[in-house]
Order: sequence, then structure tokens, then C-alpha cells
Amino acid sequence: MIEAKTMKGVVLLGDRQVEVREFPVPHAGPGEVVVKITAAAICGSDYLFYITPQEIFANLGGISGHEPAGVVAETGEGVSNVKVGDRVALYHYTGCGTCEHCLSGNIQHCSNRLGLGWKLDGSNAEYIRMPAANCLLLPEELSDEDGTFIACIAGTTYSALKKLQVSGRDILAVYGLGPVGLTAVMLAKAMGAVVIGIEQNDYRLEFARKLGADYLIDSKKEDMYERIMEITGGVGAEKSIECSGSNVLRKMTAKAASIEGKICLVGNSEGIMNDKEELLAHFDQRFIIRKELTICGSYVMPRGMYPELARFLVRKGVHLDDMVTHRFKLDDAAEAFRLFGTGNTGKVMFRFDE
Repeated sequence: MIEAKTMKGVVLLGDRQVEVREFPVPHAGPGEVVVKITAAAICGSDYLFYITPQEIFANLGGISGHEPAGVVAETGEGVSNVKVGDRVALYHYTGCGTCEHCLSGNIQHCSNRLGLGWKLDGSNAEYIRMPAANCLLLPEELSDEDGTFIACIAGTTYSALKKLQVSGRDILAVYGLGPVGLTAVMLAKAMGAVVIGIEQNDYRLEFARKLGADYLIDSKKEDMYERIMEITGGVGAEKSIECSGSNVLRKMTAKAASIEGKICLVGNSEGIMNDKEELLAHFDQRFIIRKELTICGSYVMPRGMYPELARFLVRKGVHLDDMVTHRFKLDDAAEAFRLFGTGNTGKVMFRFDE
């Protein structure tokens, strides 16, 4: 039984403006649950909403955020997969449920999908209402903060590395060491790869070293191509994941790839809100054709991939919460987003501990 009538939630207004507002506490309808949030993380895409000019970003006054974990506080009629008291992460898209993508488990491709913090009230709040099917039960070996990673960036990264078929045979180049890139370092090391991290922020370079990166390249001081060739003995990187959204780095992925190398593009850049900017990859065709490269994109993991990801994390002893560097209360949301924007953080987390 939820006794509270109102709750706090974080609203992003664009132009680096943040407000903490009062909202009614939601209640579960048929097939739904209400989750009491214990941890909610800031994602790079949240930051894009935060910095986007207000004339582009039409604020709807909704709650931000899409990386939640918490405890089931209320269940609606017909819910049988979870019960009150269960610890869960939440898959952050809902779909129509009847199209070919929903039926195959790829809700992220549903043309009528709704996303937390986008068209649905998000997770930077004390409670959230979601379809029970979106509840991802957390094993006892994984923390609530691990669950926030699973809700978005760990799923995105794991899905991308699976597309690349990363293994101990590979040298993987990770372009951009923001939260997604740092997650790629951790997961790729657990998969057995030798990892090269490429970044221009000193804080993130050092953080990637602590998380296990084998080699680091400072892109503002070093020639990326020459260093990758040196590290790989002139072969190039067998696998590459681009996490920054930088056109310069996208172009380098092809130039520094090995013969028959595989590249996965994950990162978005500023200016993409409402599709106002076309993201051009700027690849040199000579590299793609002559090296016979495979280039793919990766978006959000299908919901059905979650059990496999959870098993992987538990079996390999991966603790994604090692990446959390800053924790804030909701009332300090403005400072949390400001700090995230400096780049001198790992993962920034809202905590709801009593």
C-alpha cells in the first residue's frame, strides 16, 4: 500500500534549466506495477534534452529519466510475473504489443513505441508506473545501481558487442569513454578482448585505466591512427565500437580497422533532437571497400536479451556500479546535470535511500 499522495520528479526544460516539481503518486492499473525508485541514473541522451535550446525542445512538463531500478510497491489486476517487494530494473520502452517488432521482442523498433522521459513520465522521481512485463527481476548478486545500467546503457553496449562478436581473439577499439564507452571497456574485458580506449578527457582516460583498459590513446595529444597501428603491430583493430557521436572518430574507425574488421556505431551527437540534424558518418569508401569492412548500428537491446545479460554479469563477476562516481538526492538535480556536463565523472546517480 502506497501511503504518499504526492512525489518529487525532475523536469528538464532545455537551455540547461532543471526543476524539481511535485506530481501525484501513480497507481497500478490492470497489468501494471508501481515501482518505488531506489536508484536512477543520468544518461547521455538525458543530457541532450538538458542542453537543447528551448525553441527546439518542446518541453511537455513530464518527468525525465529512463535508467531506473527499485522495488515493486504495488501491482495491478492480472500481474503474476512480479510481486510487491521484488527488486527490479525497468525496460524503458513500451510498444503497441501487436506489430511484428513487438511480437519478436524488439519493442525498441515499434513505430508506436513510447519511452520513459520522452513520451512517458520518466524515472527521476520517487515512484513510477510501468507495464509489469517491463520489470526485469534483479538477481541478488546485482545491486540496484547495477540495475540502472541494465535498464539502458549496459543493455545497449552488450547488444552492440554481441553484434561485433567480441571475444578473446580480438583487439577492440572503444572510441569515446563516456558512460557507454566505459561500460564497453568493462564488458569487453569480461568477454576476453584486449581493449584500446580512445578519449580526449583526462579524467575519463584515467577512469578507463582503472576499469581495465589495456591501452589508452589521448586523441587531443596523440595521432590515433599511428598509435592503433603501433599497438596492433600494423594490423589495425579487429573490432571497433564508436560511442562518442564524433564525426572525426567515426571516420577513424574505418581508417584504423583491420582487414575484414567490424565496426558498430552507438554514439549520438548534439543537435539531433527532433531530427533537426542529419548524422553523417563521413567514412572513406576506400577503407570500407578495400578492407571489406562490416559496419552496423546498434540502438537498444531487445527486452528478451535481459536474462542473458544478467547471467553474463553474474557469471563474470562484473559490477557495473564500480562506474558510479557521484550520487545525488533529487533536490540536487541541477547540480547533478551540471556536473555530468563537465565530463569529469563516471556514472552520475540519483539515490532515494531513507
